[in-house]
Amino acid sequence: MRSVIFGVLIVGCGLAALGGCSHGSAHSEEPAESSEPKPVSVSVATVVARPVQRRIPVVGTLTGLEQIEISPKVAGRVLRVHADLGDRVHAGDPLLEIDPTDYQLAVDEAQRSLERELAKIGLTEAPDASFDSESLPSIVRATLLVENARNQFARVRSLIEKRAAAVQEYEQVETNLRVEEATLRQARLEVQATLAAIRYAQTVLETARRNLAETRIVAPECPLGAQAPSGQTTSFVVARRIVSAGEMVSPSTLELLELVIDDALKLKATVPERFAGEVRGGLTIEVRVDAYPDEVFEATITRISPVVDPQSRTFEIEALVPNGEHRLQHGAFAKGAILTRVETDAITAPLESVVTFAGVTKVFAVVDGHAQGTPVELGVRGPGWVELRGSNLKPESVVVTSGQSQLADGTPVEIRAPSGDQTASR
Repeated sequence: MRSVIFGVLIVGCGLAALGGCSHGSAHSEEPAESSEPKPVSVSVATVVARPVQRRIPVVGTLTGLEQIEISPKVAGRVLRVHADLGDRVHAGDPLLEIDPTDYQLAVDEAQRSLERELAKIGLTEAPDASFDSESLPSIVRATLLVENARNQFARVRSLIEKRAAAVQEYEQVETNLRVEEATLRQARLEVQATLAAIRYAQTVLETARRNLAETRIVAPECPLGAQAPSGQTTSFVVARRIVSAGEMVSPSTLELLELVIDDALKLKATVPERFAGEVRGGLTIEVRVDAYPDEVFEATITRISPVVDPQSRTFEIEALVPNGEHRLQHGAFAKGAILTRVETDAITAPLESVVTFAGVTKVFAVVDGHAQGTPVELGVRGPGWVELRGSNLKPESVVVTSGQSQLADGTPVEIRAPSGDQTASR
């Protein structure tokens, strides 16, 4: 029995040994796996150097060329208002009327006062600068009396020298001569006083007439420098109406109407001080407003502030925006882009080549059959392309346009088919 068990154990060990050798031999015959990852199939495009327009983004407000607040110069009750909100008026068009009754009476009173002063010296109208007061009847009479007194004095004096007249008669004619000369001087003074009163009455009459004219308020003349471009007739639009018919107004009333010249508008915007060297008068600004999101309005820089705001580190500019069709509105918010210069060799690539992850923007370039991630800054955008700034890419470099989600630095790539060179598009 023991010999049988021992024999079974020997046979079992032998079979186990044979089985171990057989397994080891099979394992040694399997091929080793490759360490190179499988290439990723991608699409690519060529980087292109093209001209791009440099722009400086700005924001600002559109304002009228001029804003004019209409206030009364005289007090009274408003009879009627001719212009209302949104109405367009030109210089001389009536805006409103104030009751003129009291002012017409003042004109009549001043006219009667002037006529009274003119009648004192025998005139029917105010004299001009060429008027000769010596021709007035009062002075002519006094002058003749003086001449007569002088003649009598000369005759009596000659008789006295011949001892043919009494001393008493000589003294009498001498006294008469002095009286007539004083009378002439008095007449001249009275005439001068009357002429002064006439001039004063003229001033009072002119003031009364001016006050009467101020009861009819009209649109003012266009301020100097606010004419509309291209020879258009400058007009105003009523931006606000504060007064109504029947109200009492006076010179202390601050505002009745507000007028705005909007045949052209001014864009007032601020520019960061780092662009001070690039901004100059005459540059074009592309302006956009929310009311017309798909349209671009062109403006021209007319004024540049010579100082920088130390708080915001910006400086102000003004640009003229033509508005002949009056589509743009005074007070509207506007976004703009100042066109500064054209860079002829900007590096650009298709938009689909750009990927952003975890705040990092980059493209994958294909170098020696492998993907190479390149961080970039995005610049000017065009139809289907974008400018790549801050990278070491060169014209004709190849970048991946699809399959980037499977790529990392050094990943081997297999190019499916190039999408072709990009053509310049402005």
